[in-house]
Amino acid sequence: MIISDSHKFVFHHVPKTGGSSITAALAPYCRNYDKPTDDTPYDMAIVPDDDVPRWQLAYHQPFWMHQPVNEYASREIPEGYFSFAFIRNPFEIVVSAWHSEDRDKFPYFDEYVDSQVYTGLQLAARWTQFDYLTDDDGKLLVDYVGRHEKFAEDFYEVVGRIGVPLMMIPKRNVAKDKLHDSHRGYYSPVSRRLVEKKYEKDLEYFGYEF
Repeated sequence: MIISDSHKFVFHHVPKTGGSSITAALAPYCRNYDKPTDDTPYDMAIVPDDDVPRWQLAYHQPFWMHQPVNEYASREIPEGYFSFAFIRNPFEIVVSAWHSEDRDKFPYFDEYVDSQVYTGLQLAARWTQFDYLTDDDGKLLVDYVGRHEKFAEDFYEVVGRIGVPLMMIPKRNVAKDKLHDSHRGYYSPVSRRLVEKKYEKDLEYFGYEF
């Protein structure tokens, strides 16, 4: 998670939902960022490129880049801070995770879904988005949930709420060499059913479908 004391916000980074772009955009306002100073223009802020391994970790609170909110919210987030996260269609999350993996190791999408996603071995599938963002009673623990499907619109809604200057959204950690224009092209009936079972709560609570 990213915490900003200057603008009193918390960003909870759900994997594969555009969080790298949000991290790059908001890093200069976060608690862990040493530069720029208040007198340095935003466009002079230096955020490492994607070829720097695990660059996002420098801006997240230690060990909490991808953890469910209920594991730390009550003790780590200052009262009154605006908290937000972004979510995405689970079927697209799985495709994005596969493109981010070593596909020489997992060359077949269905095999990847079965061995890494359904089992929760893949980081993006360790918890559902519902589990990331709710407590044990199913109560939402963030103030705002943006959607990847309308990323720019929802991001600028956040920008307005937290009071940072308008900015271009950096394109970070973008999937390359896509095999299909739509996530539907990746799935067989078997892999579709596995994802439906794995992300049943996401599909129901957030209204996503295949």
